[in-house]
Amino acid sequence: MKKPRHGKSSSRAYTAWNNMKRRCFNPNHPSYENYGGRGITVCRRWLDFRNFYEDMGDPPANVSLERIDNNLGYFPTNCHWSTWPDQMRNRRDTILLTVGGQTKPLGLWCEEKGIDYHVAFCRFQAGFTPEQVICKGKLRRRDLEYITRNNVTKTLHGWSVKLGLNYDAVRARIARGWPVEKALTTPVRKLRRRN
Repeated sequence: MKKPRHGKSSSRAYTAWNNMKRRCFNPNHPSYENYGGRGITVCRRWLDFRNFYEDMGDPPANVSLERIDNNLGYFPTNCHWSTWPDQMRNRRDTILLTVGGQTKPLGLWCEEKGIDYHVAFCRFQAGFTPEQVICKGKLRRRDLEYITRNNVTKTLHGWSVKLGLNYDAVRARIARGWPVEKALTTPVRKLRRRN
């Protein structure tokens, strides 16, 4: 067996390179099924450690090798050094939510908004909108009823406030079978008090 001539065989960069190759090329490796077994490869340049090291350098502390696009292989423009939490957000099964034009992993939204991940995940599984999934605090029924009018979507409560209608009255109308448009455009009558 040839000894490496680069003097880095005990470095973290060499370990990362060696593990990358084993995952992609060794069918007996425990992770082969998720790498080489599904077509993830290593570019020809990186088959030589010296080229890998030239492109990637020494990893900073507390990071490991990550592919930016998990459906592509290992090559210079698709890899970088990344922390474990960041890698956990970049998995094939990561839930991505788009809120206000920004797409982020559910876990990151939870961190930013201070929401328990399990609560947000349950909301996601239940079919809540992305805005509801990351809403801090308990959701009330009025936060869950969405109506679209003239290509604008708001909660039923939002429409009631915008149109100056009593939310409970509008909700009762819809529950009695009124068409949404009629429920939102018919003024709410004030009840007369009997003497």
